Amino acid sequence: MIVSDYLERSTKLFPNKTVLKFGDRNYSYQEIDGLVNNLSTNLKKIGIGYQDRILITTGNKPETIISILAASRIGSIFVPINPHLKWDKFSSVCKTSQPACIVMDEAMEENIIKEKENLEKVQFISCGQSSISGIDRVRFHRFDTITEKFLSEYKVNKPIDVDIASIMFTSGSTGEPKGVTLTHGNIDSASSSIIQYLKNTSEDIILNSIPLSFDYGMYQALMAIKFGGTIILERSFAFFNLLLERIHNEKVTGFPIVPTMAEILFKLGNLKDFDLSSLRYITNTAQALSPTTIIKLKKLFPDVEIYSMYGLTECKRVSYLDPKLVLEKPTSVGKAIPNTEIFIIDEKGMRINEPGKIGELGVRGPHIMLGYWNDPITTEKVIIKGNFPGDRVLLTGDMFKFDDEGDFYFIGRKDNLVKIGGEKASPVEVERVIESIDGITSCIVISVPDIILGNKFICIACRMNDISEEYVKKYCSERLEKFLLPKKIIFVNELPLTSNGKIDRQAIIRNINNYWKE
Repeated sequence: MIVSDYLERSTKLFPNKTVLKFGDRNYSYQEIDGLVNNLSTNLKKIGIGYQDRILITTGNKPETIISILAASRIGSIFVPINPHLKWDKFSSVCKTSQPACIVMDEAMEENIIKEKENLEKVQFISCGQSSISGIDRVRFHRFDTITEKFLSEYKVNKPIDVDIASIMFTSGSTGEPKGVTLTHGNIDSASSSIIQYLKNTSEDIILNSIPLSFDYGMYQALMAIKFGGTIILERSFAFFNLLLERIHNEKVTGFPIVPTMAEILFKLGNLKDFDLSSLRYITNTAQALSPTTIIKLKKLFPDVEIYSMYGLTECKRVSYLDPKLVLEKPTSVGKAIPNTEIFIIDEKGMRINEPGKIGELGVRGPHIMLGYWNDPITTEKVIIKGNFPGDRVLLTGDMFKFDDEGDFYFIGRKDNLVKIGGEKASPVEVERVIESIDGITSCIVISVPDIILGNKFICIACRMNDISEEYVKKYCSERLEKFLLPKKIIFVNELPLTSNGKIDRQAIIRNINNYWKE
């Protein structure tokens, strides 16, 4: 099944049902299908065709969802990116993907002006009102105009599930964007698996404030359309009271979050003003919820299923923990999602079958990416041969272990492991302990050079009360081996975040001198 099939099928089943709510605007399945059809045929009219790349930079707006579905319908490749991407990253994405079309709003204009010499043949579709200086009017279109019905029809050759559907750009350890290349089949396999374990039905109403340029956010919309539900789209989670009002008024059943959102929720003193009893489940991925956060969420929502999940853009989703076990195993990410196999590999490439042993996580399944766009060398490093010709295994670069019941535990990034006094050490292990302290809202552990030990850990943390450095160190000493103990605890008011709401580890490392001075 291709991505635009989700809309076509659900439109036949629920033509007048609301599929999308944005602000005070409601869109029915039939209306969205009409807009998608108009945009797809007009994209063909301006010369956009099979496997052409369409950069979509409009953020959390209906135009993003409509553009994704229209690109899918004509066999083009949709490339959603953060509209607030800095110019150097935007330039890198353009050079890598070579777009034929850019769907944009005002937030992207400055980047396009800087990059316009390299975009001489690109068609632009603007959701704003102003034109861009120096861009030929023949190549400049208004979104509201190009989604109107034209008399002339353009034949569309429908793609199949092995065709490339999307390029999702993600930053690696170098910070340079890498284009994760996904087929329609990859996306459909991941969507089907997630819908299965979340037990989604057409009655579900999903509130999404996660960026659509982030796969976690994009899949919320695609899955809701696939199972015939409703997606309520918010620009961001900055105004959390608005999200609570939406849950209250719209009877939301599914609420995807990141840890930052949970911390904002805990600080609000007016939760009793909202009826949140419609919630059936809360999901989390990208950055793990701390045990303390999970306990607080269960106290606030005792009847809501909390799904702790693990995944990466290269295959969307890998595992989830049975919600019945979140209090028993708060640091686990559970078992493989349906139709997926996961296992641990040692340094020699052999599978580890012993509980408690640490190795790199490998993944098999139909949702594994084709590779990195125009980057076969990096692709060969992460996708290796499996059990038979054509079988492929994704090496995640993440270190894991599993317990006696087969539930998996994230230890840390392979390239983040350091040696302290000859012992392998993971900062994530230390972070979990410190985040279990009541009053610590978030933290990050960084290694810095040490003359004697080679490396040592320091912790940068946010706190809600007057927790002292001495208390944190004593707490750690009772729960961690000596070589893992952080040598310094630095308290700050806030930690830098990525656009996806995760703690920006790379930004802290780049500016470590602002936090840590010998």
